[in-house]
Amino acid sequence: MPTSGDTEIKIRIRPHHALSNIPYDIFLMIAFFCWDDGKDKYYSDFPIIASHVCRTWRRYALDTGVFWAILGFRQARIHPAIIKYKVWLERARGSPLDIFIGPHPFKKASVKHAKAIIRLIMPHISHWRSFRVDCVPKKIARLIFDRLRDVSAPMLETLKVVAERPRRPFQRPITTRCNLKPFVHGEAPNLIELAVVGFPYDYFLTRFTKLQVLQLTKFEFSQAGEIENVKSIQRILISLPNLHTLHIHCDPPALGRHSSSPRLPQLPRISHPSLTELWIRLPEESHDAILSCLDLPRARYFLSLAQLEAAVRPHLLLPLS
Repeated sequence: MPTSGDTEIKIRIRPHHALSNIPYDIFLMIAFFCWDDGKDKYYSDFPIIASHVCRTWRRYALDTGVFWAILGFRQARIHPAIIKYKVWLERARGSPLDIFIGPHPFKKASVKHAKAIIRLIMPHISHWRSFRVDCVPKKIARLIFDRLRDVSAPMLETLKVVAERPRRPFQRPITTRCNLKPFVHGEAPNLIELAVVGFPYDYFLTRFTKLQVLQLTKFEFSQAGEIENVKSIQRILISLPNLHTLHIHCDPPALGRHSSSPRLPQLPRISHPSLTELWIRLPEESHDAILSCLDLPRARYFLSLAQLEAAVRPHLLLPLS
C-alpha cells in the first residue's frame, strides 16, 4: 500500500488520538488492570506515568484521588519524598490513605527523618486506611507510636508493625521488650486487621477486640513449653470473638534449650465458631496440644511450613475435626 508523508503522520497520530478520546470509565479499567497498588509489592509511580500520557489522561488522573493516596517512605533521601507526597496528599482530596514506612529513611539522621514524616502524615490521620511500619529501628518505632497514643484514626482498618531485623549475619531475631501502645486515649473503631511481628502484643489484644484478622510472630519459644502456648492461643480466641483468620508464627527453640512436658495436663476446651482460617507455625508438640484444647467447627489450618510457603488456598484444606 503506497504511503505518503501525510499518511505516515496520520498513522503516528491515530494511536494518540484514540487514547485521548477514551471515556473515563475505560481509563479506570485500563488503570486498575495495569496497576499494582502496592499493598503487597509496594507502590510504583504509576499515577505519574498515567498523568503524562496525554492531556486527557492527565485530567483523568488528577481527578482520581485514590491514585495519589498511597504513600511509601522507603527512600534513603527523605526530602524528595516529603515534597512529592505533599503534592500527592493535595491530589488525594480526602481519599482513604495507605501509608508504608520502611527502614531506609533511617540510615542517617533517623530521628530528624521520622519527625519529618510524622509532620506530614499526622494532619491526615482521619483518612488513614492502612498503616505499616516495617523493620525500622526500635527508637523510631517508639517515636512513631508514641505520637499515636492520644489521637483517633476513625477510618483505619489495617495496622502492621514489624520489628527491626538483626544486623549481624546468622543472628537469631528476638522479641523486643518495647511496648507499642497506639490509641491509648483515642480510638480506631474500624481496625479489623492487625499484624505484630517481634513486638509484645498483649496490649493490642485487650485494646482492639473487634479484630477479624490477626498475625502474630514471637521469636522466642516459650520456655514453659506447649502448655503456655495452648493458654496463649485460648486467651487470644477468648479476647477476639469476631476473629476469622489467625496466623501464629514462632521460630523453634535453639537446640537443647527446650524440653517438652512429658504429660500435658487436662486443659479446658474452648469453642470459637467464627474462626475459619488457622495458620500454625509452631513445633509439632504445640500443634497437637493446641488442637486438642480447641473446638473450631469452621476452621482450616496450615500444618507445615511447606504448606505455608506454597500458599495453599484455604478452601483446599480439610476442616479441623
